[in-house]
Amino acid sequence: MVESNIEMDSPESLLTRNIMLTLPEVENLKISRRSCEGSHKARTSGCFTGIAPKGYKNFRLDTKSTLEFNEDAPLIREAFEKMASGTYSADEIRRWLNSRGMAMSKNTFLDIIRNVTYTGKIRVKEFNGEPEQIVQGLHPALVSDEVFATARSISKRL
Repeated sequence: MVESNIEMDSPESLLTRNIMLTLPEVENLKISRRSCEGSHKARTSGCFTGIAPKGYKNFRLDTKSTLEFNEDAPLIREAFEKMASGTYSADEIRRWLNSRGMAMSKNTFLDIIRNVTYTGKIRVKEFNGEPEQIVQGLHPALVSDEVFATARSISKRL
């Protein structure tokens, strides 16, 4: 509770106490709003502000947050290529990745195949009336747009 020298036996003290307890909550809401606005602005300028997807790691380019490849990138690239070939099922590819040390569930694998981040782009969600959009990211593409589109199309049939 807030420490103060307010006389608690007067009716006016209730109003004063409530104002003192509400002010920090208002400040927290303002900070939250500014954080959301900053994240949205960063994403629209191509920065990646979340947790890096498999095959990438978070990276700072000057003052901008972006991604760079990690040691799993070649496996993810090969998984996309296998998926796009149409020769393998999603579960066969997922089991192949698991055998290479990348444990993941069926849904996680399908989320990877459908994640536009792997093409070097960033999905910017709707915010304050601005529609959802996909922008060019600062990070390198792990797969081409063609391989991504083919793999995604095949995954949608599952």
